Amino acid sequence: MSKKLILLILIILSGIFISLEYYFQPPKIIKIKPLEKKNQGNQENNVNFSIENNTSSYFIKEEDFTKVKIFNVKIVETKRNSALFHRINIDTLKDGFEVISVVFEKNKKIFLKVYEFHPQRETTSTKIFNIIYHKLKQSIQSNEQDFIDLNQTNLLETKSFYFNDRINFPEMVFLTIKFSEKILSFEYKKEHHKEIQEVIKKVLSK
Repeated sequence: MSKKLILLILIILSGIFISLEYYFQPPKIIKIKPLEKKNQGNQENNVNFSIENNTSSYFIKEEDFTKVKIFNVKIVETKRNSALFHRINIDTLKDGFEVISVVFEKNKKIFLKVYEFHPQRETTSTKIFNIIYHKLKQSIQSNEQDFIDLNQTNLLETKSFYFNDRINFPEMVFLTIKFSEKILSFEYKKEHHKEIQEVIKKVLSK
């Protein structure tokens, strides 16, 4: 048998051995990070709802409270109660802005809840403000109109409105403010109104 034939046979056997080794090798497990589940409803009504881990992204910070002598206030990052003012689900709002929800606690009790609406792409803050206003207005049933209403104001020379729910939440203040290109919605108890107003003044003066 010639050397060339022997070499050819060895190459063929080597190829067969490698193929068998690959075939019987246990399969590799590749871990893939699952994608976030999105609302399966109408895609036009989806909104990018997210909670940032970096508290520096929040427009209102803990130090804003200490500056007006309100102490022991801490940020709590949360997704609970995604219904704005316990009334409209954020997921039903149109796309085009990001929502950051923040809860502030004082002495381990909820003190203030803030929704920050950040425009994206070509969406303007005025458009977001109007969407929120009209969605809340549409949510009021005919038999509720004597007890629930919206009161437009020019709080601190900004475009704003109060959502007054005297049936379900008579002890709460629901306020939305358009400030520059930001929309802020506040939720807090009436007993804290004076303190929160001072915080808002400090924030708007930035």
